[in-house]
Amino acid sequence: MATLSLGAQAQQLDLNVSATLTSATDYVSCNWETPECVPSTSNVAFTPLPWSQFLSVDLSVGGSSDLFTFDFTGGDLWRYQGTLQTLASQPLSSATALTTVLGMLKPFGITAPADAVVSGTVGATVDRGIWWSGPDSSGQAYRQLTVQQNLSWMQGDTQHWASLLISRSEQVTGAPLNQDQPMSAQSFMGLLRDDFWCATCTNVVNLQWETTNGAISHSLQYSGVINQFSASAVPEPASYAMMAAGLGLLGLCIRRRSPSQAVMPGR
Repeated sequence: MATLSLGAQAQQLDLNVSATLTSATDYVSCNWETPECVPSTSNVAFTPLPWSQFLSVDLSVGGSSDLFTFDFTGGDLWRYQGTLQTLASQPLSSATALTTVLGMLKPFGITAPADAVVSGTVGATVDRGIWWSGPDSSGQAYRQLTVQQNLSWMQGDTQHWASLLISRSEQVTGAPLNQDQPMSAQSFMGLLRDDFWCATCTNVVNLQWETTNGAISHSLQYSGVINQFSASAVPEPASYAMMAAGLGLLGLCIRRRSPSQAVMPGR
């Protein structure tokens, strides 16, 4: 079960996620036409692989109240209309943060060189929309919460890029979603708290490592199902101060009440 302890002023979300990677796909793409590059897509056979990662997202930094609205169709088969909102986006600048997230490279059997300049970002987004499976369908409201990481570095003439995406998606019954109102960081965390695991939810993880050298880009992508998720919300410093003041006041009250509650000898 997923659990989330949510304080009223909490803004930082710490996630511990474990999953089983069940499929892998190898891609070769061409940045421009050249005889040396032949585009291809192939499935990679491998034994299901356990994987885990810790992420920390500061939901008070880098968010945006702007909604990116999009509407696209797939011929006469389906249509999607929705909005995408950035809840948080910040650079992974400290050495400690980068060391922690480099664990996302483990399934690929690679590490960033010690002398490489590694940069990265971590963020969270919420996607709300409605799917129409056919021209005559009434449409199904849909909500997806996503936490993502990106890393990049240069090694010689080769550009390396890696990404991690953890998503929770669910169908929403009842009234259609309000596409015009941004969702606050607190609402985002509340959704995780209320029900991360549910019968209609899909919880997946995707890991991708891509290298580009000249005209040729090569990428390997793992996909899997999340089998354990735990989250904790870290309160803001002001919340800690209020908590400490409250405990101090409680202690004072207990001390003042203690003499009157003492048991007299012989009674």
